[in-house]
Amino acid sequence: MTTRGKKATVLLGAGASVPYLKLNGESITTNLITQELTSNWDRWLAVWNQFEDTRQKMHDADSRCDYLGFNDLKSLVTRYADLLRDDIIFKPGNFEQLVHLLDKASSYLWYLGANRESEVKDIDSLLIGTVPGSFERAVKSFARETNLHGWNLAPWIAREVIASIILDAWKDASGIAGVGVNDHSEFLKRMHSEFESVNVYSLNYDPLAAEAAKMGPDYKTGFLGRSGKFEPSQFLMTGTACRIAFMHGHLGFGMKAGGNLVLDYDYRNAQESRIRWGALENEVVATFKGTSPKHAIITGLDKFDVFTRNPFAAYIHCFSQDVLDSDCVVIVGASMGDKHLNVFIHNVLRFSPKPRYVFVTWLDAESRSKGILPEKLLDFASITQDWVTARVSGNHGPGDAFTANTARFTESVAKKGYGQFQNRSIIYCLGSDDFFRTGSVKSILEEFNLA
Repeated sequence: MTTRGKKATVLLGAGASVPYLKLNGESITTNLITQELTSNWDRWLAVWNQFEDTRQKMHDADSRCDYLGFNDLKSLVTRYADLLRDDIIFKPGNFEQLVHLLDKASSYLWYLGANRESEVKDIDSLLIGTVPGSFERAVKSFARETNLHGWNLAPWIAREVIASIILDAWKDASGIAGVGVNDHSEFLKRMHSEFESVNVYSLNYDPLAAEAAKMGPDYKTGFLGRSGKFEPSQFLMTGTACRIAFMHGHLGFGMKAGGNLVLDYDYRNAQESRIRWGALENEVVATFKGTSPKHAIITGLDKFDVFTRNPFAAYIHCFSQDVLDSDCVVIVGASMGDKHLNVFIHNVLRFSPKPRYVFVTWLDAESRSKGILPEKLLDFASITQDWVTARVSGNHGPGDAFTANTARFTESVAKKGYGQFQNRSIIYCLGSDDFFRTGSVKSILEEFNLA
């Protein structure tokens, strides 16, 4: 083993959590969350009741008549879910598409109900160009038959429904979720034995990474202990400590007066504070652009907007810098479908040839033995743009080099479960749970002379 590398950056995607979080015995995948959002109306009703009860305690009883009706909310979500199933552009199994559409529709309906047409030259601009035509027609038809009050709360409710799904999967922390925390923790300890600095960026809402980081070594979140508020300087300048960031929000993000985010490891309490703040403020969370509400769960298709405020602005600043400075970037279970992150990774490679990449994904044993390439392989390659062009002797073009290297890669994957696909990239195909328990980044890099 050579000396420890100086710096590593870890990016955790949904696949890092899927083996450890289950709902009624089924893994929490994008498809399952989508199914819950489009069919489990008891879950929607429970969250809606929490908002209504909170509003009734904080406002006079007459405010009930202006509150968003549950049946109206259910009707719009049902219509959009039905349209998604038949749409050829949007993906029916991706709940973020549904949330995106609900955000846009809620903006449109709220402006109609609040008689805010004077604030925008053309209220239709809230929809035109942001949703397919069939969805635009559906909400305009819906607007003629629904109560237009209270729609600014619909995006809040949708996000708390998503949070409730993850919370239900997390509640048995002593079971498989507890195994997940231990696996994450052992992986981080192993990384720290191989690198002097390891910064972690999670794209997941669940508590696995946060709980593992609490088990040491010293990780900074940027949230101060006594006030709980985020202090950018504490995150940007960590000294000898490492950072952990929650790029798309976190179940532990609670709300204080003024909409300040705090980090609360009592996850039910954090949700209650978000609901309390949303119900009390009754602010216009649906804006002219129809962007996502100022919430702790960052979903939908408008994630770029959230990086204009902290802690997310600090997160993206440090993420781009850490990737640029790292000797190795480890990407576990990420589909690489987030363009707001891909562009930073791609740009970094133009400035620095330094980072080595280890992509961790899952490919079943039969596919590995048959030489079938991982589904996300070309997505990884297109982001890194690290094409192999000099691995074939003689007068051959890039296409020949690509073909020859692919053959070597599939042979390596069949034998070991991982292989070198690009000049600086290793793809590990045995899954995130196997990688967390046994994978040594340093050893893998050394095996291919990349350390």
